[in-house]
Amino acid sequence: MVRCTDLKYSQHGLTFVELLVALAIIAAIGATVVMATYQLLTLSAQSNEEQLAVSQVRAAEHWITRDALTSQGEIVEDEVNPSGFPVVLTWTAFDGTAHTVTYSLLESHPSPLKLLQRQDVTVSGTATVTIADYIDESLTSCSFDDDRTLTVTIAAKANNYTATRTFEAQQRSDPET
Repeated sequence: MVRCTDLKYSQHGLTFVELLVALAIIAAIGATVVMATYQLLTLSAQSNEEQLAVSQVRAAEHWITRDALTSQGEIVEDEVNPSGFPVVLTWTAFDGTAHTVTYSLLESHPSPLKLLQRQDVTVSGTATVTIADYIDESLTSCSFDDDRTLTVTIAAKANNYTATRTFEAQQRSDPET
């Protein structure tokens, strides 16, 4: 006959404490993975906002500088609008075509931010294109000084990121002078 005291414990398994420790380790690893994923997505969104704002400012700088360097005539500034926009630039191309380019800040519904629009009027017609979106008019300005230098500060805002750039372009001299 076999007695109960002679039996050896041969049961295999986890104790309650071991189970709790394993669950705690799994929870810590899971929390770390979730936090790393959240940070990666947040940084990616911030990077996208930054890229968007910077690209808008660069596009505005490219076109305004290009046209200001080409222009010969007086730059017409709007005295009523403190931002200095709209700005009108005029020149005659090498083929004799007269250009009148107007840069204007337009409403962008429903956003309080503006669109920067370029309108080029020639004898052949009018070409209108949006140069930049998300322009913050309160941080944007344009002025022209006596040295024929156009100074522009332009700011684009994408959610929580604002890119601001100030640049100058000096007009070429008028061929008649």
